[in-house]
Amino acid sequence: MAKNRFCSNIKAKKKLLKSFTLLIIALLFTVFCCTTDEGATLCVVEHNLETNAAENVTASSARLSGSIGIVSENCEIPLGAQRGFVYATSSMPNIDDNLISVNAGDISASLNGLNPETTYYVRTFIANSIGKYYGNEINFTTTATGTN
Repeated sequence: MAKNRFCSNIKAKKKLLKSFTLLIIALLFTVFCCTTDEGATLCVVEHNLETNAAENVTASSARLSGSIGIVSENCEIPLGAQRGFVYATSSMPNIDDNLISVNAGDISASLNGLNPETTYYVRTFIANSIGKYYGNEINFTTTATGTN
């Protein structure tokens, strides 16, 4: 009977040694095959958006201005960017609300056809292949009809 216990103990040790050997081989394979790319540069894109206070606000219009800048380090700026202003009568407007597209860094546009005595919320925006980005939010209230 002692012989059977001794043999089963050897089988368990062989199985443990085999598992340990496979683990060591896997670790060595990982260390030697997965190296970092030396000389690779990290692509950094920063969107700088600023929404200025509305000017020349009347009962039905307002003048908007702002700036949109993209700083790119070690990569090209994504093409196909749509940029301008988004606005709505509720806070945090986005491109699913009303938008005015403007293709420039320093942007301005006139909003017309607004309702009198209504608060509007506005943000600059840019949308490209990386995502959608918004500037700070401003708000203004149109004047009553017949006042400037």
